[in-house]
Amino acid sequence: MNNKPTSTTVLEPTEIAVTQTIIRAENGDVIVAVETGLRMRLSDRVIEDIAMRLGKSGHGFGTMPQRDDTNNLLADVDPSSQAEELSYFIGENIDCWDIQQRGEFASFMADLPGRQGVRGFLKHLKGGGIIADTAGPLQVILAIGGTRAALATVECDRYPYHVVTSADDIGAVGCSGETVAEKTAFLEGLREMTHEALVADSLLYHAQQERSRLPLYFVRAETDGSHSASELARGRAIKNLMVCAKNAMSAARNLGKHVALDAVFVDFSLEDVSGDAVDYRDGMLAIFDEISAKFSEIGLGTPRFFTFFECGVLNYLPPNVLEGQWELLWSHAQHDLVFVAPIMLQWLYAEVF
Repeated sequence: MNNKPTSTTVLEPTEIAVTQTIIRAENGDVIVAVETGLRMRLSDRVIEDIAMRLGKSGHGFGTMPQRDDTNNLLADVDPSSQAEELSYFIGENIDCWDIQQRGEFASFMADLPGRQGVRGFLKHLKGGGIIADTAGPLQVILAIGGTRAALATVECDRYPYHVVTSADDIGAVGCSGETVAEKTAFLEGLREMTHEALVADSLLYHAQQERSRLPLYFVRAETDGSHSASELARGRAIKNLMVCAKNAMSAARNLGKHVALDAVFVDFSLEDVSGDAVDYRDGMLAIFDEISAKFSEIGLGTPRFFTFFECGVLNYLPPNVLEGQWELLWSHAQHDLVFVAPIMLQWLYAEVF
């Protein structure tokens, strides 16, 4: 707001019988005299600064003011006060320095837990958690499958601020087909380690050993209770996977990055109870077709798919699962498909064939 005064009027107390303008700016009245006293119109920035300070002292405003021009939120605050306000949103007990506002983010240096060491971090001023400040695109690793794809460990990863997901309070394992995924552009760290998170963690470790760039990875596995691959191709998991993909793209735009889709894991084999190898193969191809088409529509492009060659469990290996995987192995149409096979595959092949 431009509050440059264009006219002033000095009034005696007895003269305020009707509304009179004392100070007028180019875009309207700033101070007006009325019968009961003076009425002042404050700028948006002043109001937001008051709201922020009230929130810090616990008087009614608990979150950052919501407005579209977040880029200029602290533009009028002196550097020392700006750093103080930003540190409040970062976290009072975090030892950080070189705190600045960068767009919609608080940017700072810190030595946080993890193998990444001392480096720069970011935290969005309106939501989400602390993430690593990295160069390059937002690397995305997604997964879809049955109940086993939602398995995770409570082990803390080695790079907790480089492996993130949507800040929807769900974590890396998705909605399990129970609810509809939430749309959000905010990011947060993981509470658990899924297969995809471990893959990202391993890639980061090898990059660090080579003194290469440490990317920011977005991971999420979406699952449901489908009983066949064809059912999974049209179930809740694939719908939630699309929401998740759009969330990753929105988060990347906030960060000024583009998205690099590294992989989509399709973990579905023993869950298939169709009993027919060809039906299993066709169902998996339907999953690949659906994801490829929908991802291309939103601009993510055609992904590279990874799936696991299932060797079953002790004394249990449904024939249709094994045969269906062999069918898929040599006949996966135009899709870029990689089978991840365990070492025991060679033994299994010898036993069965």
